[in-house]
Amino acid sequence: MTFFQGDIVLVKPEVFGGDKERPVIIIQSDLSCSVSNKITFCAITSIKSKGSMAIHILPDLLNHLDKESWILCDEIHTVRKDKIKHKIGRIDNPTWDQIRLNLRKHLNFLNFI
Repeated sequence: MTFFQGDIVLVKPEVFGGDKERPVIIIQSDLSCSVSNKITFCAITSIKSKGSMAIHILPDLLNHLDKESWILCDEIHTVRKDKIKHKIGRIDNPTWDQIRLNLRKHLNFLNFI
């Protein structure tokens, strides 16, 4: 499977210790996705989050989410590609810009381009 930054994929239940697949958003670079056997992502939840690093998103034809959700930019995980079930959608550019900003804030990379 080929993955790209900004893809929304489903991860297998064991990634989060639950009993169902969960959507996540890939944040690592396209180059890294193509050469690594691991994928780095932020969690997505349907539980309303008021955290300053959470980004609210609604289901649409691009992301293919089935519920109102929140991208948790302070919940960064890396797993082997075999833990990824399949791609379901992509994030739009304005939301990706918000994710990048929140990741920079979370990691204190505000002075980096």
